[in-house]
Amino acid sequence: HSRVRPQCLGGFGANQMNKLVTQARRLAEELLTPNAATTDAMQVLPRENLDALAAVGLYGVSTLDDPDTLYSVMEILAGACLTTTFVWLQHLGPSRLLASDARWGPRLATGALRSGVAFAHLRRSGPPAIVATPTGDGWTISGTAPWVTGWSRIDVVHLAAMRADDPTQIIWFVLDATESQSMSPNQLDLVAVHASSTVELTLHDHRVSSDHVASMEALETWKVRDAAGLRTNGSVALGHAARTIALLGDDAGMLGARLTRCRDSLNAAADPTSVAAARADATALALHAAGAFVARHGGASIVRGHTAERLAREAMFLFVQGQTAAIRASQVSLLTS
Repeated sequence: HSRVRPQCLGGFGANQMNKLVTQARRLAEELLTPNAATTDAMQVLPRENLDALAAVGLYGVSTLDDPDTLYSVMEILAGACLTTTFVWLQHLGPSRLLASDARWGPRLATGALRSGVAFAHLRRSGPPAIVATPTGDGWTISGTAPWVTGWSRIDVVHLAAMRADDPTQIIWFVLDATESQSMSPNQLDLVAVHASSTVELTLHDHRVSSDHVASMEALETWKVRDAAGLRTNGSVALGHAARTIALLGDDAGMLGARLTRCRDSLNAAADPTSVAAARADATALALHAAGAFVARHGGASIVRGHTAERLAREAMFLFVQGQTAAIRASQVSLLTS
């Protein structure tokens, strides 16, 4: 693909990290926010949006030992264009986890190679959704990943499969994101961020060589790691809420103060239970702020393409994005108490 030359992140210090925040803010103001409504109405978001993020180094931000910079960038981008942010967000996990792997790490860090993920099925109960069976010098993968974002805008998928001969073990693959007879994407018709090109991906006896294996780990080990990383997505809800609060202006009332409390709670959360509660509160704030914006604009808000209509749909989406059973329970409790 023809792409903007990405910026390398090697040796980034404090000034460069601050520069990433500045660059994110510039892209938000000059590119993403002005085109958010147009992007929302498309079938697939413009590749140029993602190229612009790669060109200033934002595809490697998760490889830095600086969560504050990551959270700030996520808030800024999410408040500008949730669709673009959601596609970029999928890349951050593989970029971090594979940073030391010479096969993929350097290209992921610059955005020269762009990744999606397929692991949401690991959070579901019941039989494994995707299994991998040893076959000769490689593996045969079968099953369905219910949620893979960025199809046609990503190069690879970081996919989790359970070992067919040991379902307590996860095998992480890096697969080419290319449709074939044994790999079939079915685009989901989402009510928000539809242009993220999120698909249900079915693999039927998909054969890969052993060099597509990135790592292996115990399912229980992953569960601990997954719970420890749930704070990150909270910044997406905060960014969306911040944007809506800014648009409300003088009508925002105490929402600005609530935004600060939500951010402080997320940053202070030290265990999975408190993170789940803080995540739930952040998504509830996004929904609350969007509801206030709808109320202010009245009937115009239910006309397709109105900013309030889009923000309301996106707030609903954020309620289920990255959701776990614990977050869901906290969300239900918040809305019913």
